[in-house]
Amino acid sequence: MVVDDDLKRRVINAIIGRYDSGVIRDVRLVSVEVVEDEDEIRFVFEIESDADPETIGKGYFGLTDRVRKALGDDWRGYFPILRPRIERSAAA
Repeated sequence: MVVDDDLKRRVINAIIGRYDSGVIRDVRLVSVEVVEDEDEIRFVFEIESDADPETIGKGYFGLTDRVRKALGDDWRGYFPILRPRIERSAAA
């Protein structure tokens, strides 16, 4: 199966949507790997934020379900593996 730009956009929106407004500055997908024999789709993504780690951690709870919904019907049989990298924003 092909991971297209629309799928990537939906996953990024699901990640951003899990947090309150202003917590996340940016989300970038670093890599997406489909492991067909294990029915997994693995996302490595970077979150840019000024929020403390506790706030980011609380938002991470329930994120897998949001991403599963964002995958849609075509990817229904695949389980998303999420690996975040947190980058602190530089103070201006």
